[in-house]
Amino acid sequence: NLNIGGEYHFLSESKLTPILGITLPFCYSRWSQYDPTYNVDVTQTSVDKAVTITDVGNRHIEGIGFGIQGVAGGEYAFSDRLYLGMEIKPISYMYAISIATPAPGLETRKADTHLIGFFTQPVIKLGIKF
Repeated sequence: NLNIGGEYHFLSESKLTPILGITLPFCYSRWSQYDPTYNVDVTQTSVDKAVTITDVGNRHIEGIGFGIQGVAGGEYAFSDRLYLGMEIKPISYMYAISIATPAPGLETRKADTHLIGFFTQPVIKLGIKF
């Protein structure tokens, strides 16, 4: 997962500072399996004839997603260098696609989806300013 974005901290005379921002999330995953299937015929006299490998291919599933998210929150300053903050994503959009290769020689399967979320991913953070 990679999430690139920015926040704007509003100037405030009080210890509480509101925050607004935007992020661009990117997600990638891949799962592979290699499990050769073989048959052993114990009646054969040599190993070359006794063992037959019937499947030597890899299987893969890939997931890719990207989108855009709004960020809202606030920070409370305990001192000049220590603060406690909270953020939430009031609106979030994500496009995700899954690509599966079930076995060599078979057709690749694809599925995609659009995800919209409201008030997701709450985060509480403790910060130290250097």
